[in-house]
Amino acid sequence: MRNFIFSLLLFVTILFNSSFAQELEITLSIDKTNYLKYETIKAVAELKNISLDDFAITQPFLAESYGSGIEVLLFDSLNNKIPARDQHALDAYMTRDLELKPNESLITLLHLSRWFGEKIPEGNFTGGDYRTLEPGKYKLQSTYEYIAHNTRQKTNSNIVGFEIIKPTEKDLNIFSDIRNITSESLGISTEQYLENLSEAINKYPQSSYVLGVYYGFFQSADSATTELKEKMLKMIEDYPSSFVTLASLLNSKNKGKDFMKLAESQLKEKSELNKTMLEKYENYQKIRDRK
Repeated sequence: MRNFIFSLLLFVTILFNSSFAQELEITLSIDKTNYLKYETIKAVAELKNISLDDFAITQPFLAESYGSGIEVLLFDSLNNKIPARDQHALDAYMTRDLELKPNESLITLLHLSRWFGEKIPEGNFTGGDYRTLEPGKYKLQSTYEYIAHNTRQKTNSNIVGFEIIKPTEKDLNIFSDIRNITSESLGISTEQYLENLSEAINKYPQSSYVLGVYYGFFQSADSATTELKEKMLKMIEDYPSSFVTLASLLNSKNKGKDFMKLAESQLKEKSELNKTMLEKYENYQKIRDRK
């Protein structure tokens, strides 16, 4: 009798756990653990189906409109939550619902330096980096809410830590000069703006602050000109493991298919980290485009 009761309890426990087993998993990655104040910071989030069945995804990154989505959480060294100052505009936007098969995943870039922190005073800086975090240690986590078995469920990502480093006087002088060169003025032409960005890139090719300038250049350039190709390959050569480099490449997909294949190949060769991320993104594209 005792064995029967034990077996029954074990069966009920297994049935309960399997009925409410976690279907989705979210993982966060950053490209390094130390950043200068004012430096562009991007992270990568991956949403994976870890169940044994297909799982329907609606709009995973638009929580307000669809009742499910990803939330990015940032905490300081005292575990105080830092509220996002800007709307989460993520890269993995989908125009239709999508079926994730077991072990398939979505991937998106998170633009942390735009979302959190205080506004940078006295004008703009290229690359969308209008906010900055103060020097200190931080922890980053994401949560994802979704509906399964008619129940709202939440899965939490791993926690990643990073530190914002106080710039030296030399760093601040470089940052100030880059801002002076790249700040947009009313009435400036796109051609002149790109020339200004090029000037900053050529003047400070080894500064961490130039990553945001590269990113702004690739966003603003309309086509795969010789200059764009040279800059893309130079960025890959100098910053192969940066997620800003990864984002710049992904945002330039429509600027020459053959060249982008070459650039992707170069990035995979130079960085094992971005090789992995590019392959994940390529798999996501196949899933997204699947009929």
